[in-house]
Parts: sequence; structure tokens; C-alpha cells
Amino acid sequence: MYIVLFLLVGSWWFVYVRIADADAFLKIASKETGNWSSYNVKPFYYYWSFFTQSGLWTIPAFISLLYPYLIKRVQHTKAYQFSFWWTIIAVVLLSLIPEKKPRYLMPVLIPLAINTGFYIQYLIETFSGLKNKKETIPVYFNFGLIGTIAIVFPIAGYFVFNNSLDTFLVSYILTSVAVFSIGIAMLKKLIQKKIQSVFYLTIAFMMAIFIFGLPLSKSFNKNTEYQAINSLHSIEQNSGFKTYSVGEITPELLWDYNGYLKNIFLNNHLLIPSEEKFGLLILNKDVAFIKKELAPNYNLKHLKTYNLNVGSRKKERLIRQLYLVTKK
Repeated sequence: MYIVLFLLVGSWWFVYVRIADADAFLKIASKETGNWSSYNVKPFYYYWSFFTQSGLWTIPAFISLLYPYLIKRVQHTKAYQFSFWWTIIAVVLLSLIPEKKPRYLMPVLIPLAINTGFYIQYLIETFSGLKNKKETIPVYFNFGLIGTIAIVFPIAGYFVFNNSLDTFLVSYILTSVAVFSIGIAMLKKLIQKKIQSVFYLTIAFMMAIFIFGLPLSKSFNKNTEYQAINSLHSIEQNSGFKTYSVGEITPELLWDYNGYLKNIFLNNHLLIPSEEKFGLLILNKDVAFIKKELAPNYNLKHLKTYNLNVGSRKKERLIRQLYLVTKK
């Protein structure tokens, strides 16, 4: 029954698109399956460090994958076996496909989180009575390191964010107070072997960083040409035009824009809008081609360059040129 339910829930979108737009579905499917063996090809073992994607939970996640060790200690062995083999099989199947990207590991992190939960549950129930140092050392190291980082953060943060403190002072103070308090409590509870409290304090640490410390991440942006695309809304309103995308817009740009940007370049054909004037977002490599296509009947004026790259690394897919196009 559950298998039938899962198949119905998991396949409805596939079936809908196949029926609603069969031609587009087949073209996309053909292109994507072709990419599996020719685009972004990585070695078979590329995903083998997948447990490090769990961040603060890297060590518990790794230990949860030590099947001979944990299978003898968990209460619900069948549930643990299910999540363990779900994780391993998912990694193996992803590894068989030549095309590999870190974000493709997302489906693996779900069973891995369940797996890690079994290990955390075991620690909560037995850690206070454990006498085997081989079992306690990883726990003390993992949560002790997190607690130490939390305590040291206010001092280390002062030097790291020194040049940006004037801009992010409130965020820095709130983050420092929150994580320092959490770090002290975490180390205290760890010494007392109250792992359940340590577990919840680790979650609180992550929440504090996310709630108070997120603005501080902007100080790491070393790209002097950074320009958010959300300012496009005000340009459109002030100048009275609608903007279209030449080619698919990347998720990062679309998220920052917080709106809909229609792609008018399909199957190597430019679908020119009917408006007297409109905006175009163009990749650097396509600017010359688009100018040539529109030159006979349109004037193009460059308005702005949007660049969402963070740090020194430059990804062309995160850069778009905004042109105002008007009929001659």
C-alpha cells in the first residue's frame, strides 16, 4: 500500500508534464540524459565524502555509517537498517552516473539525517554510563569543538570582521552574546554528560548563527562588482518596461529578483516581445549575437550589469547584462 502511495505521489508531476507538453518534455529529457555522460563528469568516488555535507554533524554522521558498531547498539534495528541501506544505495546509484554535482546529494542527506538520529538517540540514552573511551572521545571532540568555537567567536570575530564592524555591529554583538552563552552551557552540559541538553544546544547554536549572524556573511564578499538583481524592480517601475531573459535564468538570480523572468530564447530562436520597449537580461557570451539579431529594427542601450558572484571566484552564469531595447 505504501509503495503504491509513494509511486502515486512521486510520479504525478512526471505524468502531468508528459501529457500536458509532450514535445518539450521529450526535448528536455533527451538533453538531460545526454548530459549525464558528457557534462560535468566526475570520478566514481566523487560522492564518497558525502557525510561532510552535514556540517556540524559530520562526525556523528560518519559514526552512524559504521554499521557493525551501531547495529548492536540501536533499539530499532530494522529502522536503522532501512535508513542505512537507503543512504548507501542512494550514494552508489548517484555515483554510477558520470555527471556529478554537490547539490545532487540532497536526497542522500535525508536518510543520512535519520541514520545520525539513531546514533544521537543511543548517546542520549547511554552516554552517562559509557566507560569505553573509544566511544566517548569522538563525542567530546565533536561537541567540545563546537562549544569552544562558540566561546572563542566574539574574540576571533572581532579580528575577522574588524573592517566591517561599523556596518554589522549590531549583528556582531547579538551573535557574540548568543553563541558565547550557548558555548558555555554546552561545555558545562558536556562535562556533566547530559548529551540531550548538548544536542539541543547544538541546534540553538545553529539557529543563533542563522538568525543573528547571517548579515555578517556579507562582509566576506570581496567582489567589488557585486550587484544584486533585486534593484531591477525599481528600474522597471521608473522606466515603464518589462524585462525578459535571454536563456534560462539561474536559480540564484531568480531568487534574488523575487519575481518571474520569461525566457524568450527557445530552440535557438529569439521570440521578440511585441512591446515598443522592453528589457533584456543577457549573458556576456550572447551579447554580440543578440545585438546582431535586433540591430535592423531595434536600438539597444546598456543600463546595468548584475553580478551575484561572492568572493574572488567568477561564475559567468551569475552575471547578466541589462539592456533596454526600443523600436527604431
